[in-house]
Amino acid sequence: MEEARRTGNSKPAVRTLALKEGLKGCSLFFFFSPETLARYPSLKYLWGIGSELVPYDTLHLFLCNVVPRLWELFIGENDKLGDEQPWVISKVVCEAVGRDIKVGRKTVPLSQARSLRDICKHSGSYKAVDWLYFLLSVGEVVLADRIPEEYFNTFMLLCRAGRLLFKPSFMTEGELQEADRLIKRFCHAFYTHVYAGKADRIRVCRPTVVVLLDVTANLRSCGPAWSFWQLPTERLPARSLVSYDQDAFRTLR
Repeated sequence: MEEARRTGNSKPAVRTLALKEGLKGCSLFFFFSPETLARYPSLKYLWGIGSELVPYDTLHLFLCNVVPRLWELFIGENDKLGDEQPWVISKVVCEAVGRDIKVGRKTVPLSQARSLRDICKHSGSYKAVDWLYFLLSVGEVVLADRIPEEYFNTFMLLCRAGRLLFKPSFMTEGELQEADRLIKRFCHAFYTHVYAGKADRIRVCRPTVVVLLDVTANLRSCGPAWSFWQLPTERLPARSLVSYDQDAFRTLR
């Protein structure tokens, strides 16, 4: 699209291209505008390396970006999309889902109960570990027969991929290929049913959805998702991190 602008294509031609590709403007991840290149010169080295050697935190990509944004879209919280947003979960259904999740608190150990808060009321304060529990353990049960089949199947593709990617052990080549196949099917379903080629929905095509296509190549280069996700770092007290940074600085000096 940036190339189309530089070559003097008309605005309708650029708009048609944007609708076809499902992207509006330039992506910070994939195609950098001249303005972006000038604004962030320090990132030139990382852009040159490419996505396969610069690891994404797969868990947080899934659970702090993709899954929460899907939930917001499905329950109609993204007002910027107006009437064209893929609003598929009514308020009554959302409240029923929240009650079902909350009831489950009494049936699991205390360490897991925190993730079983009413999602209708508390989704905004869900952490990555809460969305992980929803994606892998809860969502399939509470969403079945409550949302249109095409959206439920789209969610299940992401769920099945997560069960392969986030298990606390090594991945076989076959599992990696299966996860890659599921992610590609999820992206295809997302663009088919959620974006649906509608001009007013082009803003749902966020770069983080497309980044999912890099996940398996990223894991093949860097190892299993659990080997470099940031959860262990988040458990360290802030004071310990400051102390560590000061010690590292003295060593460098």
